[in-house]
Amino acid sequence: MTDNLQPPPSPRFVRGLQATLNYWQKQTAVLNDDISRSLNPDFPNVVRVVEMGLTLPKTWQETAVLILQCFFWVEGTGRVPQWQPLLEKCLATMPAPNLWLQFRLLKQLGQFQRIQWDLATAVATFQQAGIIADNLQDAQASAEIHMNLCQTYQRQHRYAEAQAAGEKALNQFAKTEHRLRATVHHALGQIATDQGQYAIAESHFQRALALFQSGATVTITDLTRIMNALARTYQDQNKFEQAQQLYEKAGKLLAETDKEEDKIRTAINLGSLLYSLQTYDQAEAAFRQADKMLRTQPGLTELKAHTANNLGCVLRQQQAWDRAQRYHHESIHLFRLLGNALPLANAIGNLGKTYMAQGAYPVALVHFAEAQQLAAQFPDNAWANSQLAEYSAKISQIHEMQGLPA
Repeated sequence: MTDNLQPPPSPRFVRGLQATLNYWQKQTAVLNDDISRSLNPDFPNVVRVVEMGLTLPKTWQETAVLILQCFFWVEGTGRVPQWQPLLEKCLATMPAPNLWLQFRLLKQLGQFQRIQWDLATAVATFQQAGIIADNLQDAQASAEIHMNLCQTYQRQHRYAEAQAAGEKALNQFAKTEHRLRATVHHALGQIATDQGQYAIAESHFQRALALFQSGATVTITDLTRIMNALARTYQDQNKFEQAQQLYEKAGKLLAETDKEEDKIRTAINLGSLLYSLQTYDQAEAAFRQADKMLRTQPGLTELKAHTANNLGCVLRQQQAWDRAQRYHHESIHLFRLLGNALPLANAIGNLGKTYMAQGAYPVALVHFAEAQQLAAQFPDNAWANSQLAEYSAKISQIHEMQGLPA
């Protein structure tokens, strides 16, 4: 009977692996768009180095530091699905207690879970990291957790909890923490936008923009994300010219970067504005651009779902019924996978509009009723209330056309 135990690695192998890990730590210590772009071809090599580094207690810490340093590179280039399992393995193989590294790894894992729309798990992960921050008695660490909880609760439409967490973060962050304070104002602006409080939202977004540009190490990602948020607020108030200027400025800033997710999000937002202006051919071009970029990206399910929904809407306007329905069904499928009920209601409602435009009234009524039921789950959300009013009007219109009771 043979023994399957592997012999321990030689000291030479360990030294070589440590040297390789140290090399990649230096390469990723300071990341900007140019450095990230130059490193992209080597991403598979970094993955292999991390996988090897996690197998040995002697190289675990160097590997953990490398994993943490690569966050913005991984996040900005849409590689979270490949990187998150390495982070999870890193936490699972921690050879000895190290509260500070454990905190940082948990915080980053929660951020990846939020990006992947695993929101309930992200909250639990951040809460676990928050306990460690309390044990460390580190106000900065605690503030970072409150900031991340604010962002995650906002996505869950838990607005009171999100607001409270954001305010706690602002109270804890030092006045010199421009970038982190700006991030909190961004999240508070999103909370206000969701509730239709556009003046409050604009104030938060403008404050975030000012903080990013006053002494902070501002990145194109920082600037363009806040530009998109502010532009969406303008768009929601029918300030289309101001919104379009910001979208186009963000697109130009992103053009020479490898920030594919942000390019895609900006293209989708610009397309939605052009759709609102009823310039459907231009809107379709923007959505097709987003769709083309998405086909080369792993993950980004939320953006794929929004793009499919928006293409369905454009094709409905062009009376390309079959293609519109296919895109809406794709969008509905993806939003169901995410468990994201509010945009799912919108996608189902849009499919209902497509059936209604073809005179398929009984099928349209079924879809409007389901969309209503989903949107009703979010009484504090302005978009949900707008959907409810629209679907009620559509249902009444169909009943009137068919001579049915309202």
